[in-house]
Amino acid sequence: MVIQFEGLDEFDNEVYVLLEEGRKIGSIKVRFDLCTVMDIFVKKGLRRKGWGTRLVRYVETLALQRGCRKMLVNAIKTEAKEFFEKCGYRLELDEYGEYFGERTLTE
Repeated sequence: MVIQFEGLDEFDNEVYVLLEEGRKIGSIKVRFDLCTVMDIFVKKGLRRKGWGTRLVRYVETLALQRGCRKMLVNAIKTEAKEFFEKCGYRLELDEYGEYFGERTLTE
């Protein structure tokens, strides 16, 4: 398993990809200037195997190195909300039906 920087997307999010045997099986988009995970994706058949957690922990480590003390996330789907809660994030529902949350980062 390898996580590597892929580049910037059209919104200047940094994109990191998760590769297994050379295949792209997941990705995470993050804005370190906002200390925010913008998006995360793991292929359907490979979910609930720890890949997403590895991506989150990887960018949390980078965020600490860049001066972030908290990471922020938002989630529209209940599945994503539950995933981030398992990663230690506290999420609350807003008036628009989206979940927003944060996690204090420690070294």
